[in-house]
Amino acid sequence: MKCGFYYLKYKEFELDHKLRGLRHGAYRPDLVVLDDIENDEQVRSPEQRDKLHDWLKKTVLPLGAAGDKLDVVYIGTILHYDSVLNRTLSSKAWKTAKFKALIRQPDDMSLWDKWEDFYLNEGEAVADAFYTQNQAAMDKGAVVSWAARPILTLMKIRARDGHATFDSEYQNDPLSSDDAMFANSLTYWTEFCCIARKLR
Repeated sequence: MKCGFYYLKYKEFELDHKLRGLRHGAYRPDLVVLDDIENDEQVRSPEQRDKLHDWLKKTVLPLGAAGDKLDVVYIGTILHYDSVLNRTLSSKAWKTAKFKALIRQPDDMSLWDKWEDFYLNEGEAVADAFYTQNQAAMDKGAVVSWAARPILTLMKIRARDGHATFDSEYQNDPLSSDDAMFANSLTYWTEFCCIARKLR
């Protein structure tokens, strides 16, 4: 059995820290971990998103030594459909994995709609009683990513915080909310074109 010693130097930096040319003695970084580098303010405008994306490409990715391997682990929540994280997930140059709290929705979401109405308007006790009576049907088909957070817990968060927030924060899917840019606009223009054609 061969034993060896490896030298590890760990440094933590804020997003605005100057990283160009970072080294420890003769050594350049070989691993970078990016954890939640975007926030709600940074994803609001295209300019802010582009600036952060440029920082990732021009400052972070070249940090490794010339010709050496640099591993970059990028962890976060997708806060906007055009966020830097979502751009990165869309790139074939990265090995990616996307995690959701609710891997598969229950088969009968209409029961959950009734439950949510009870939860928001009648209170948790009434909603819990409805769930207990219909649990088998309401749980059917649901797959959660973490057993410690069952479907009922997730649906309470979804009802409390709103569907758009749940989709973004727990499903990593801000696109599925109704407030996405251009939502339903294609239907309008398709109908407009058909009407215009009929008038000719």
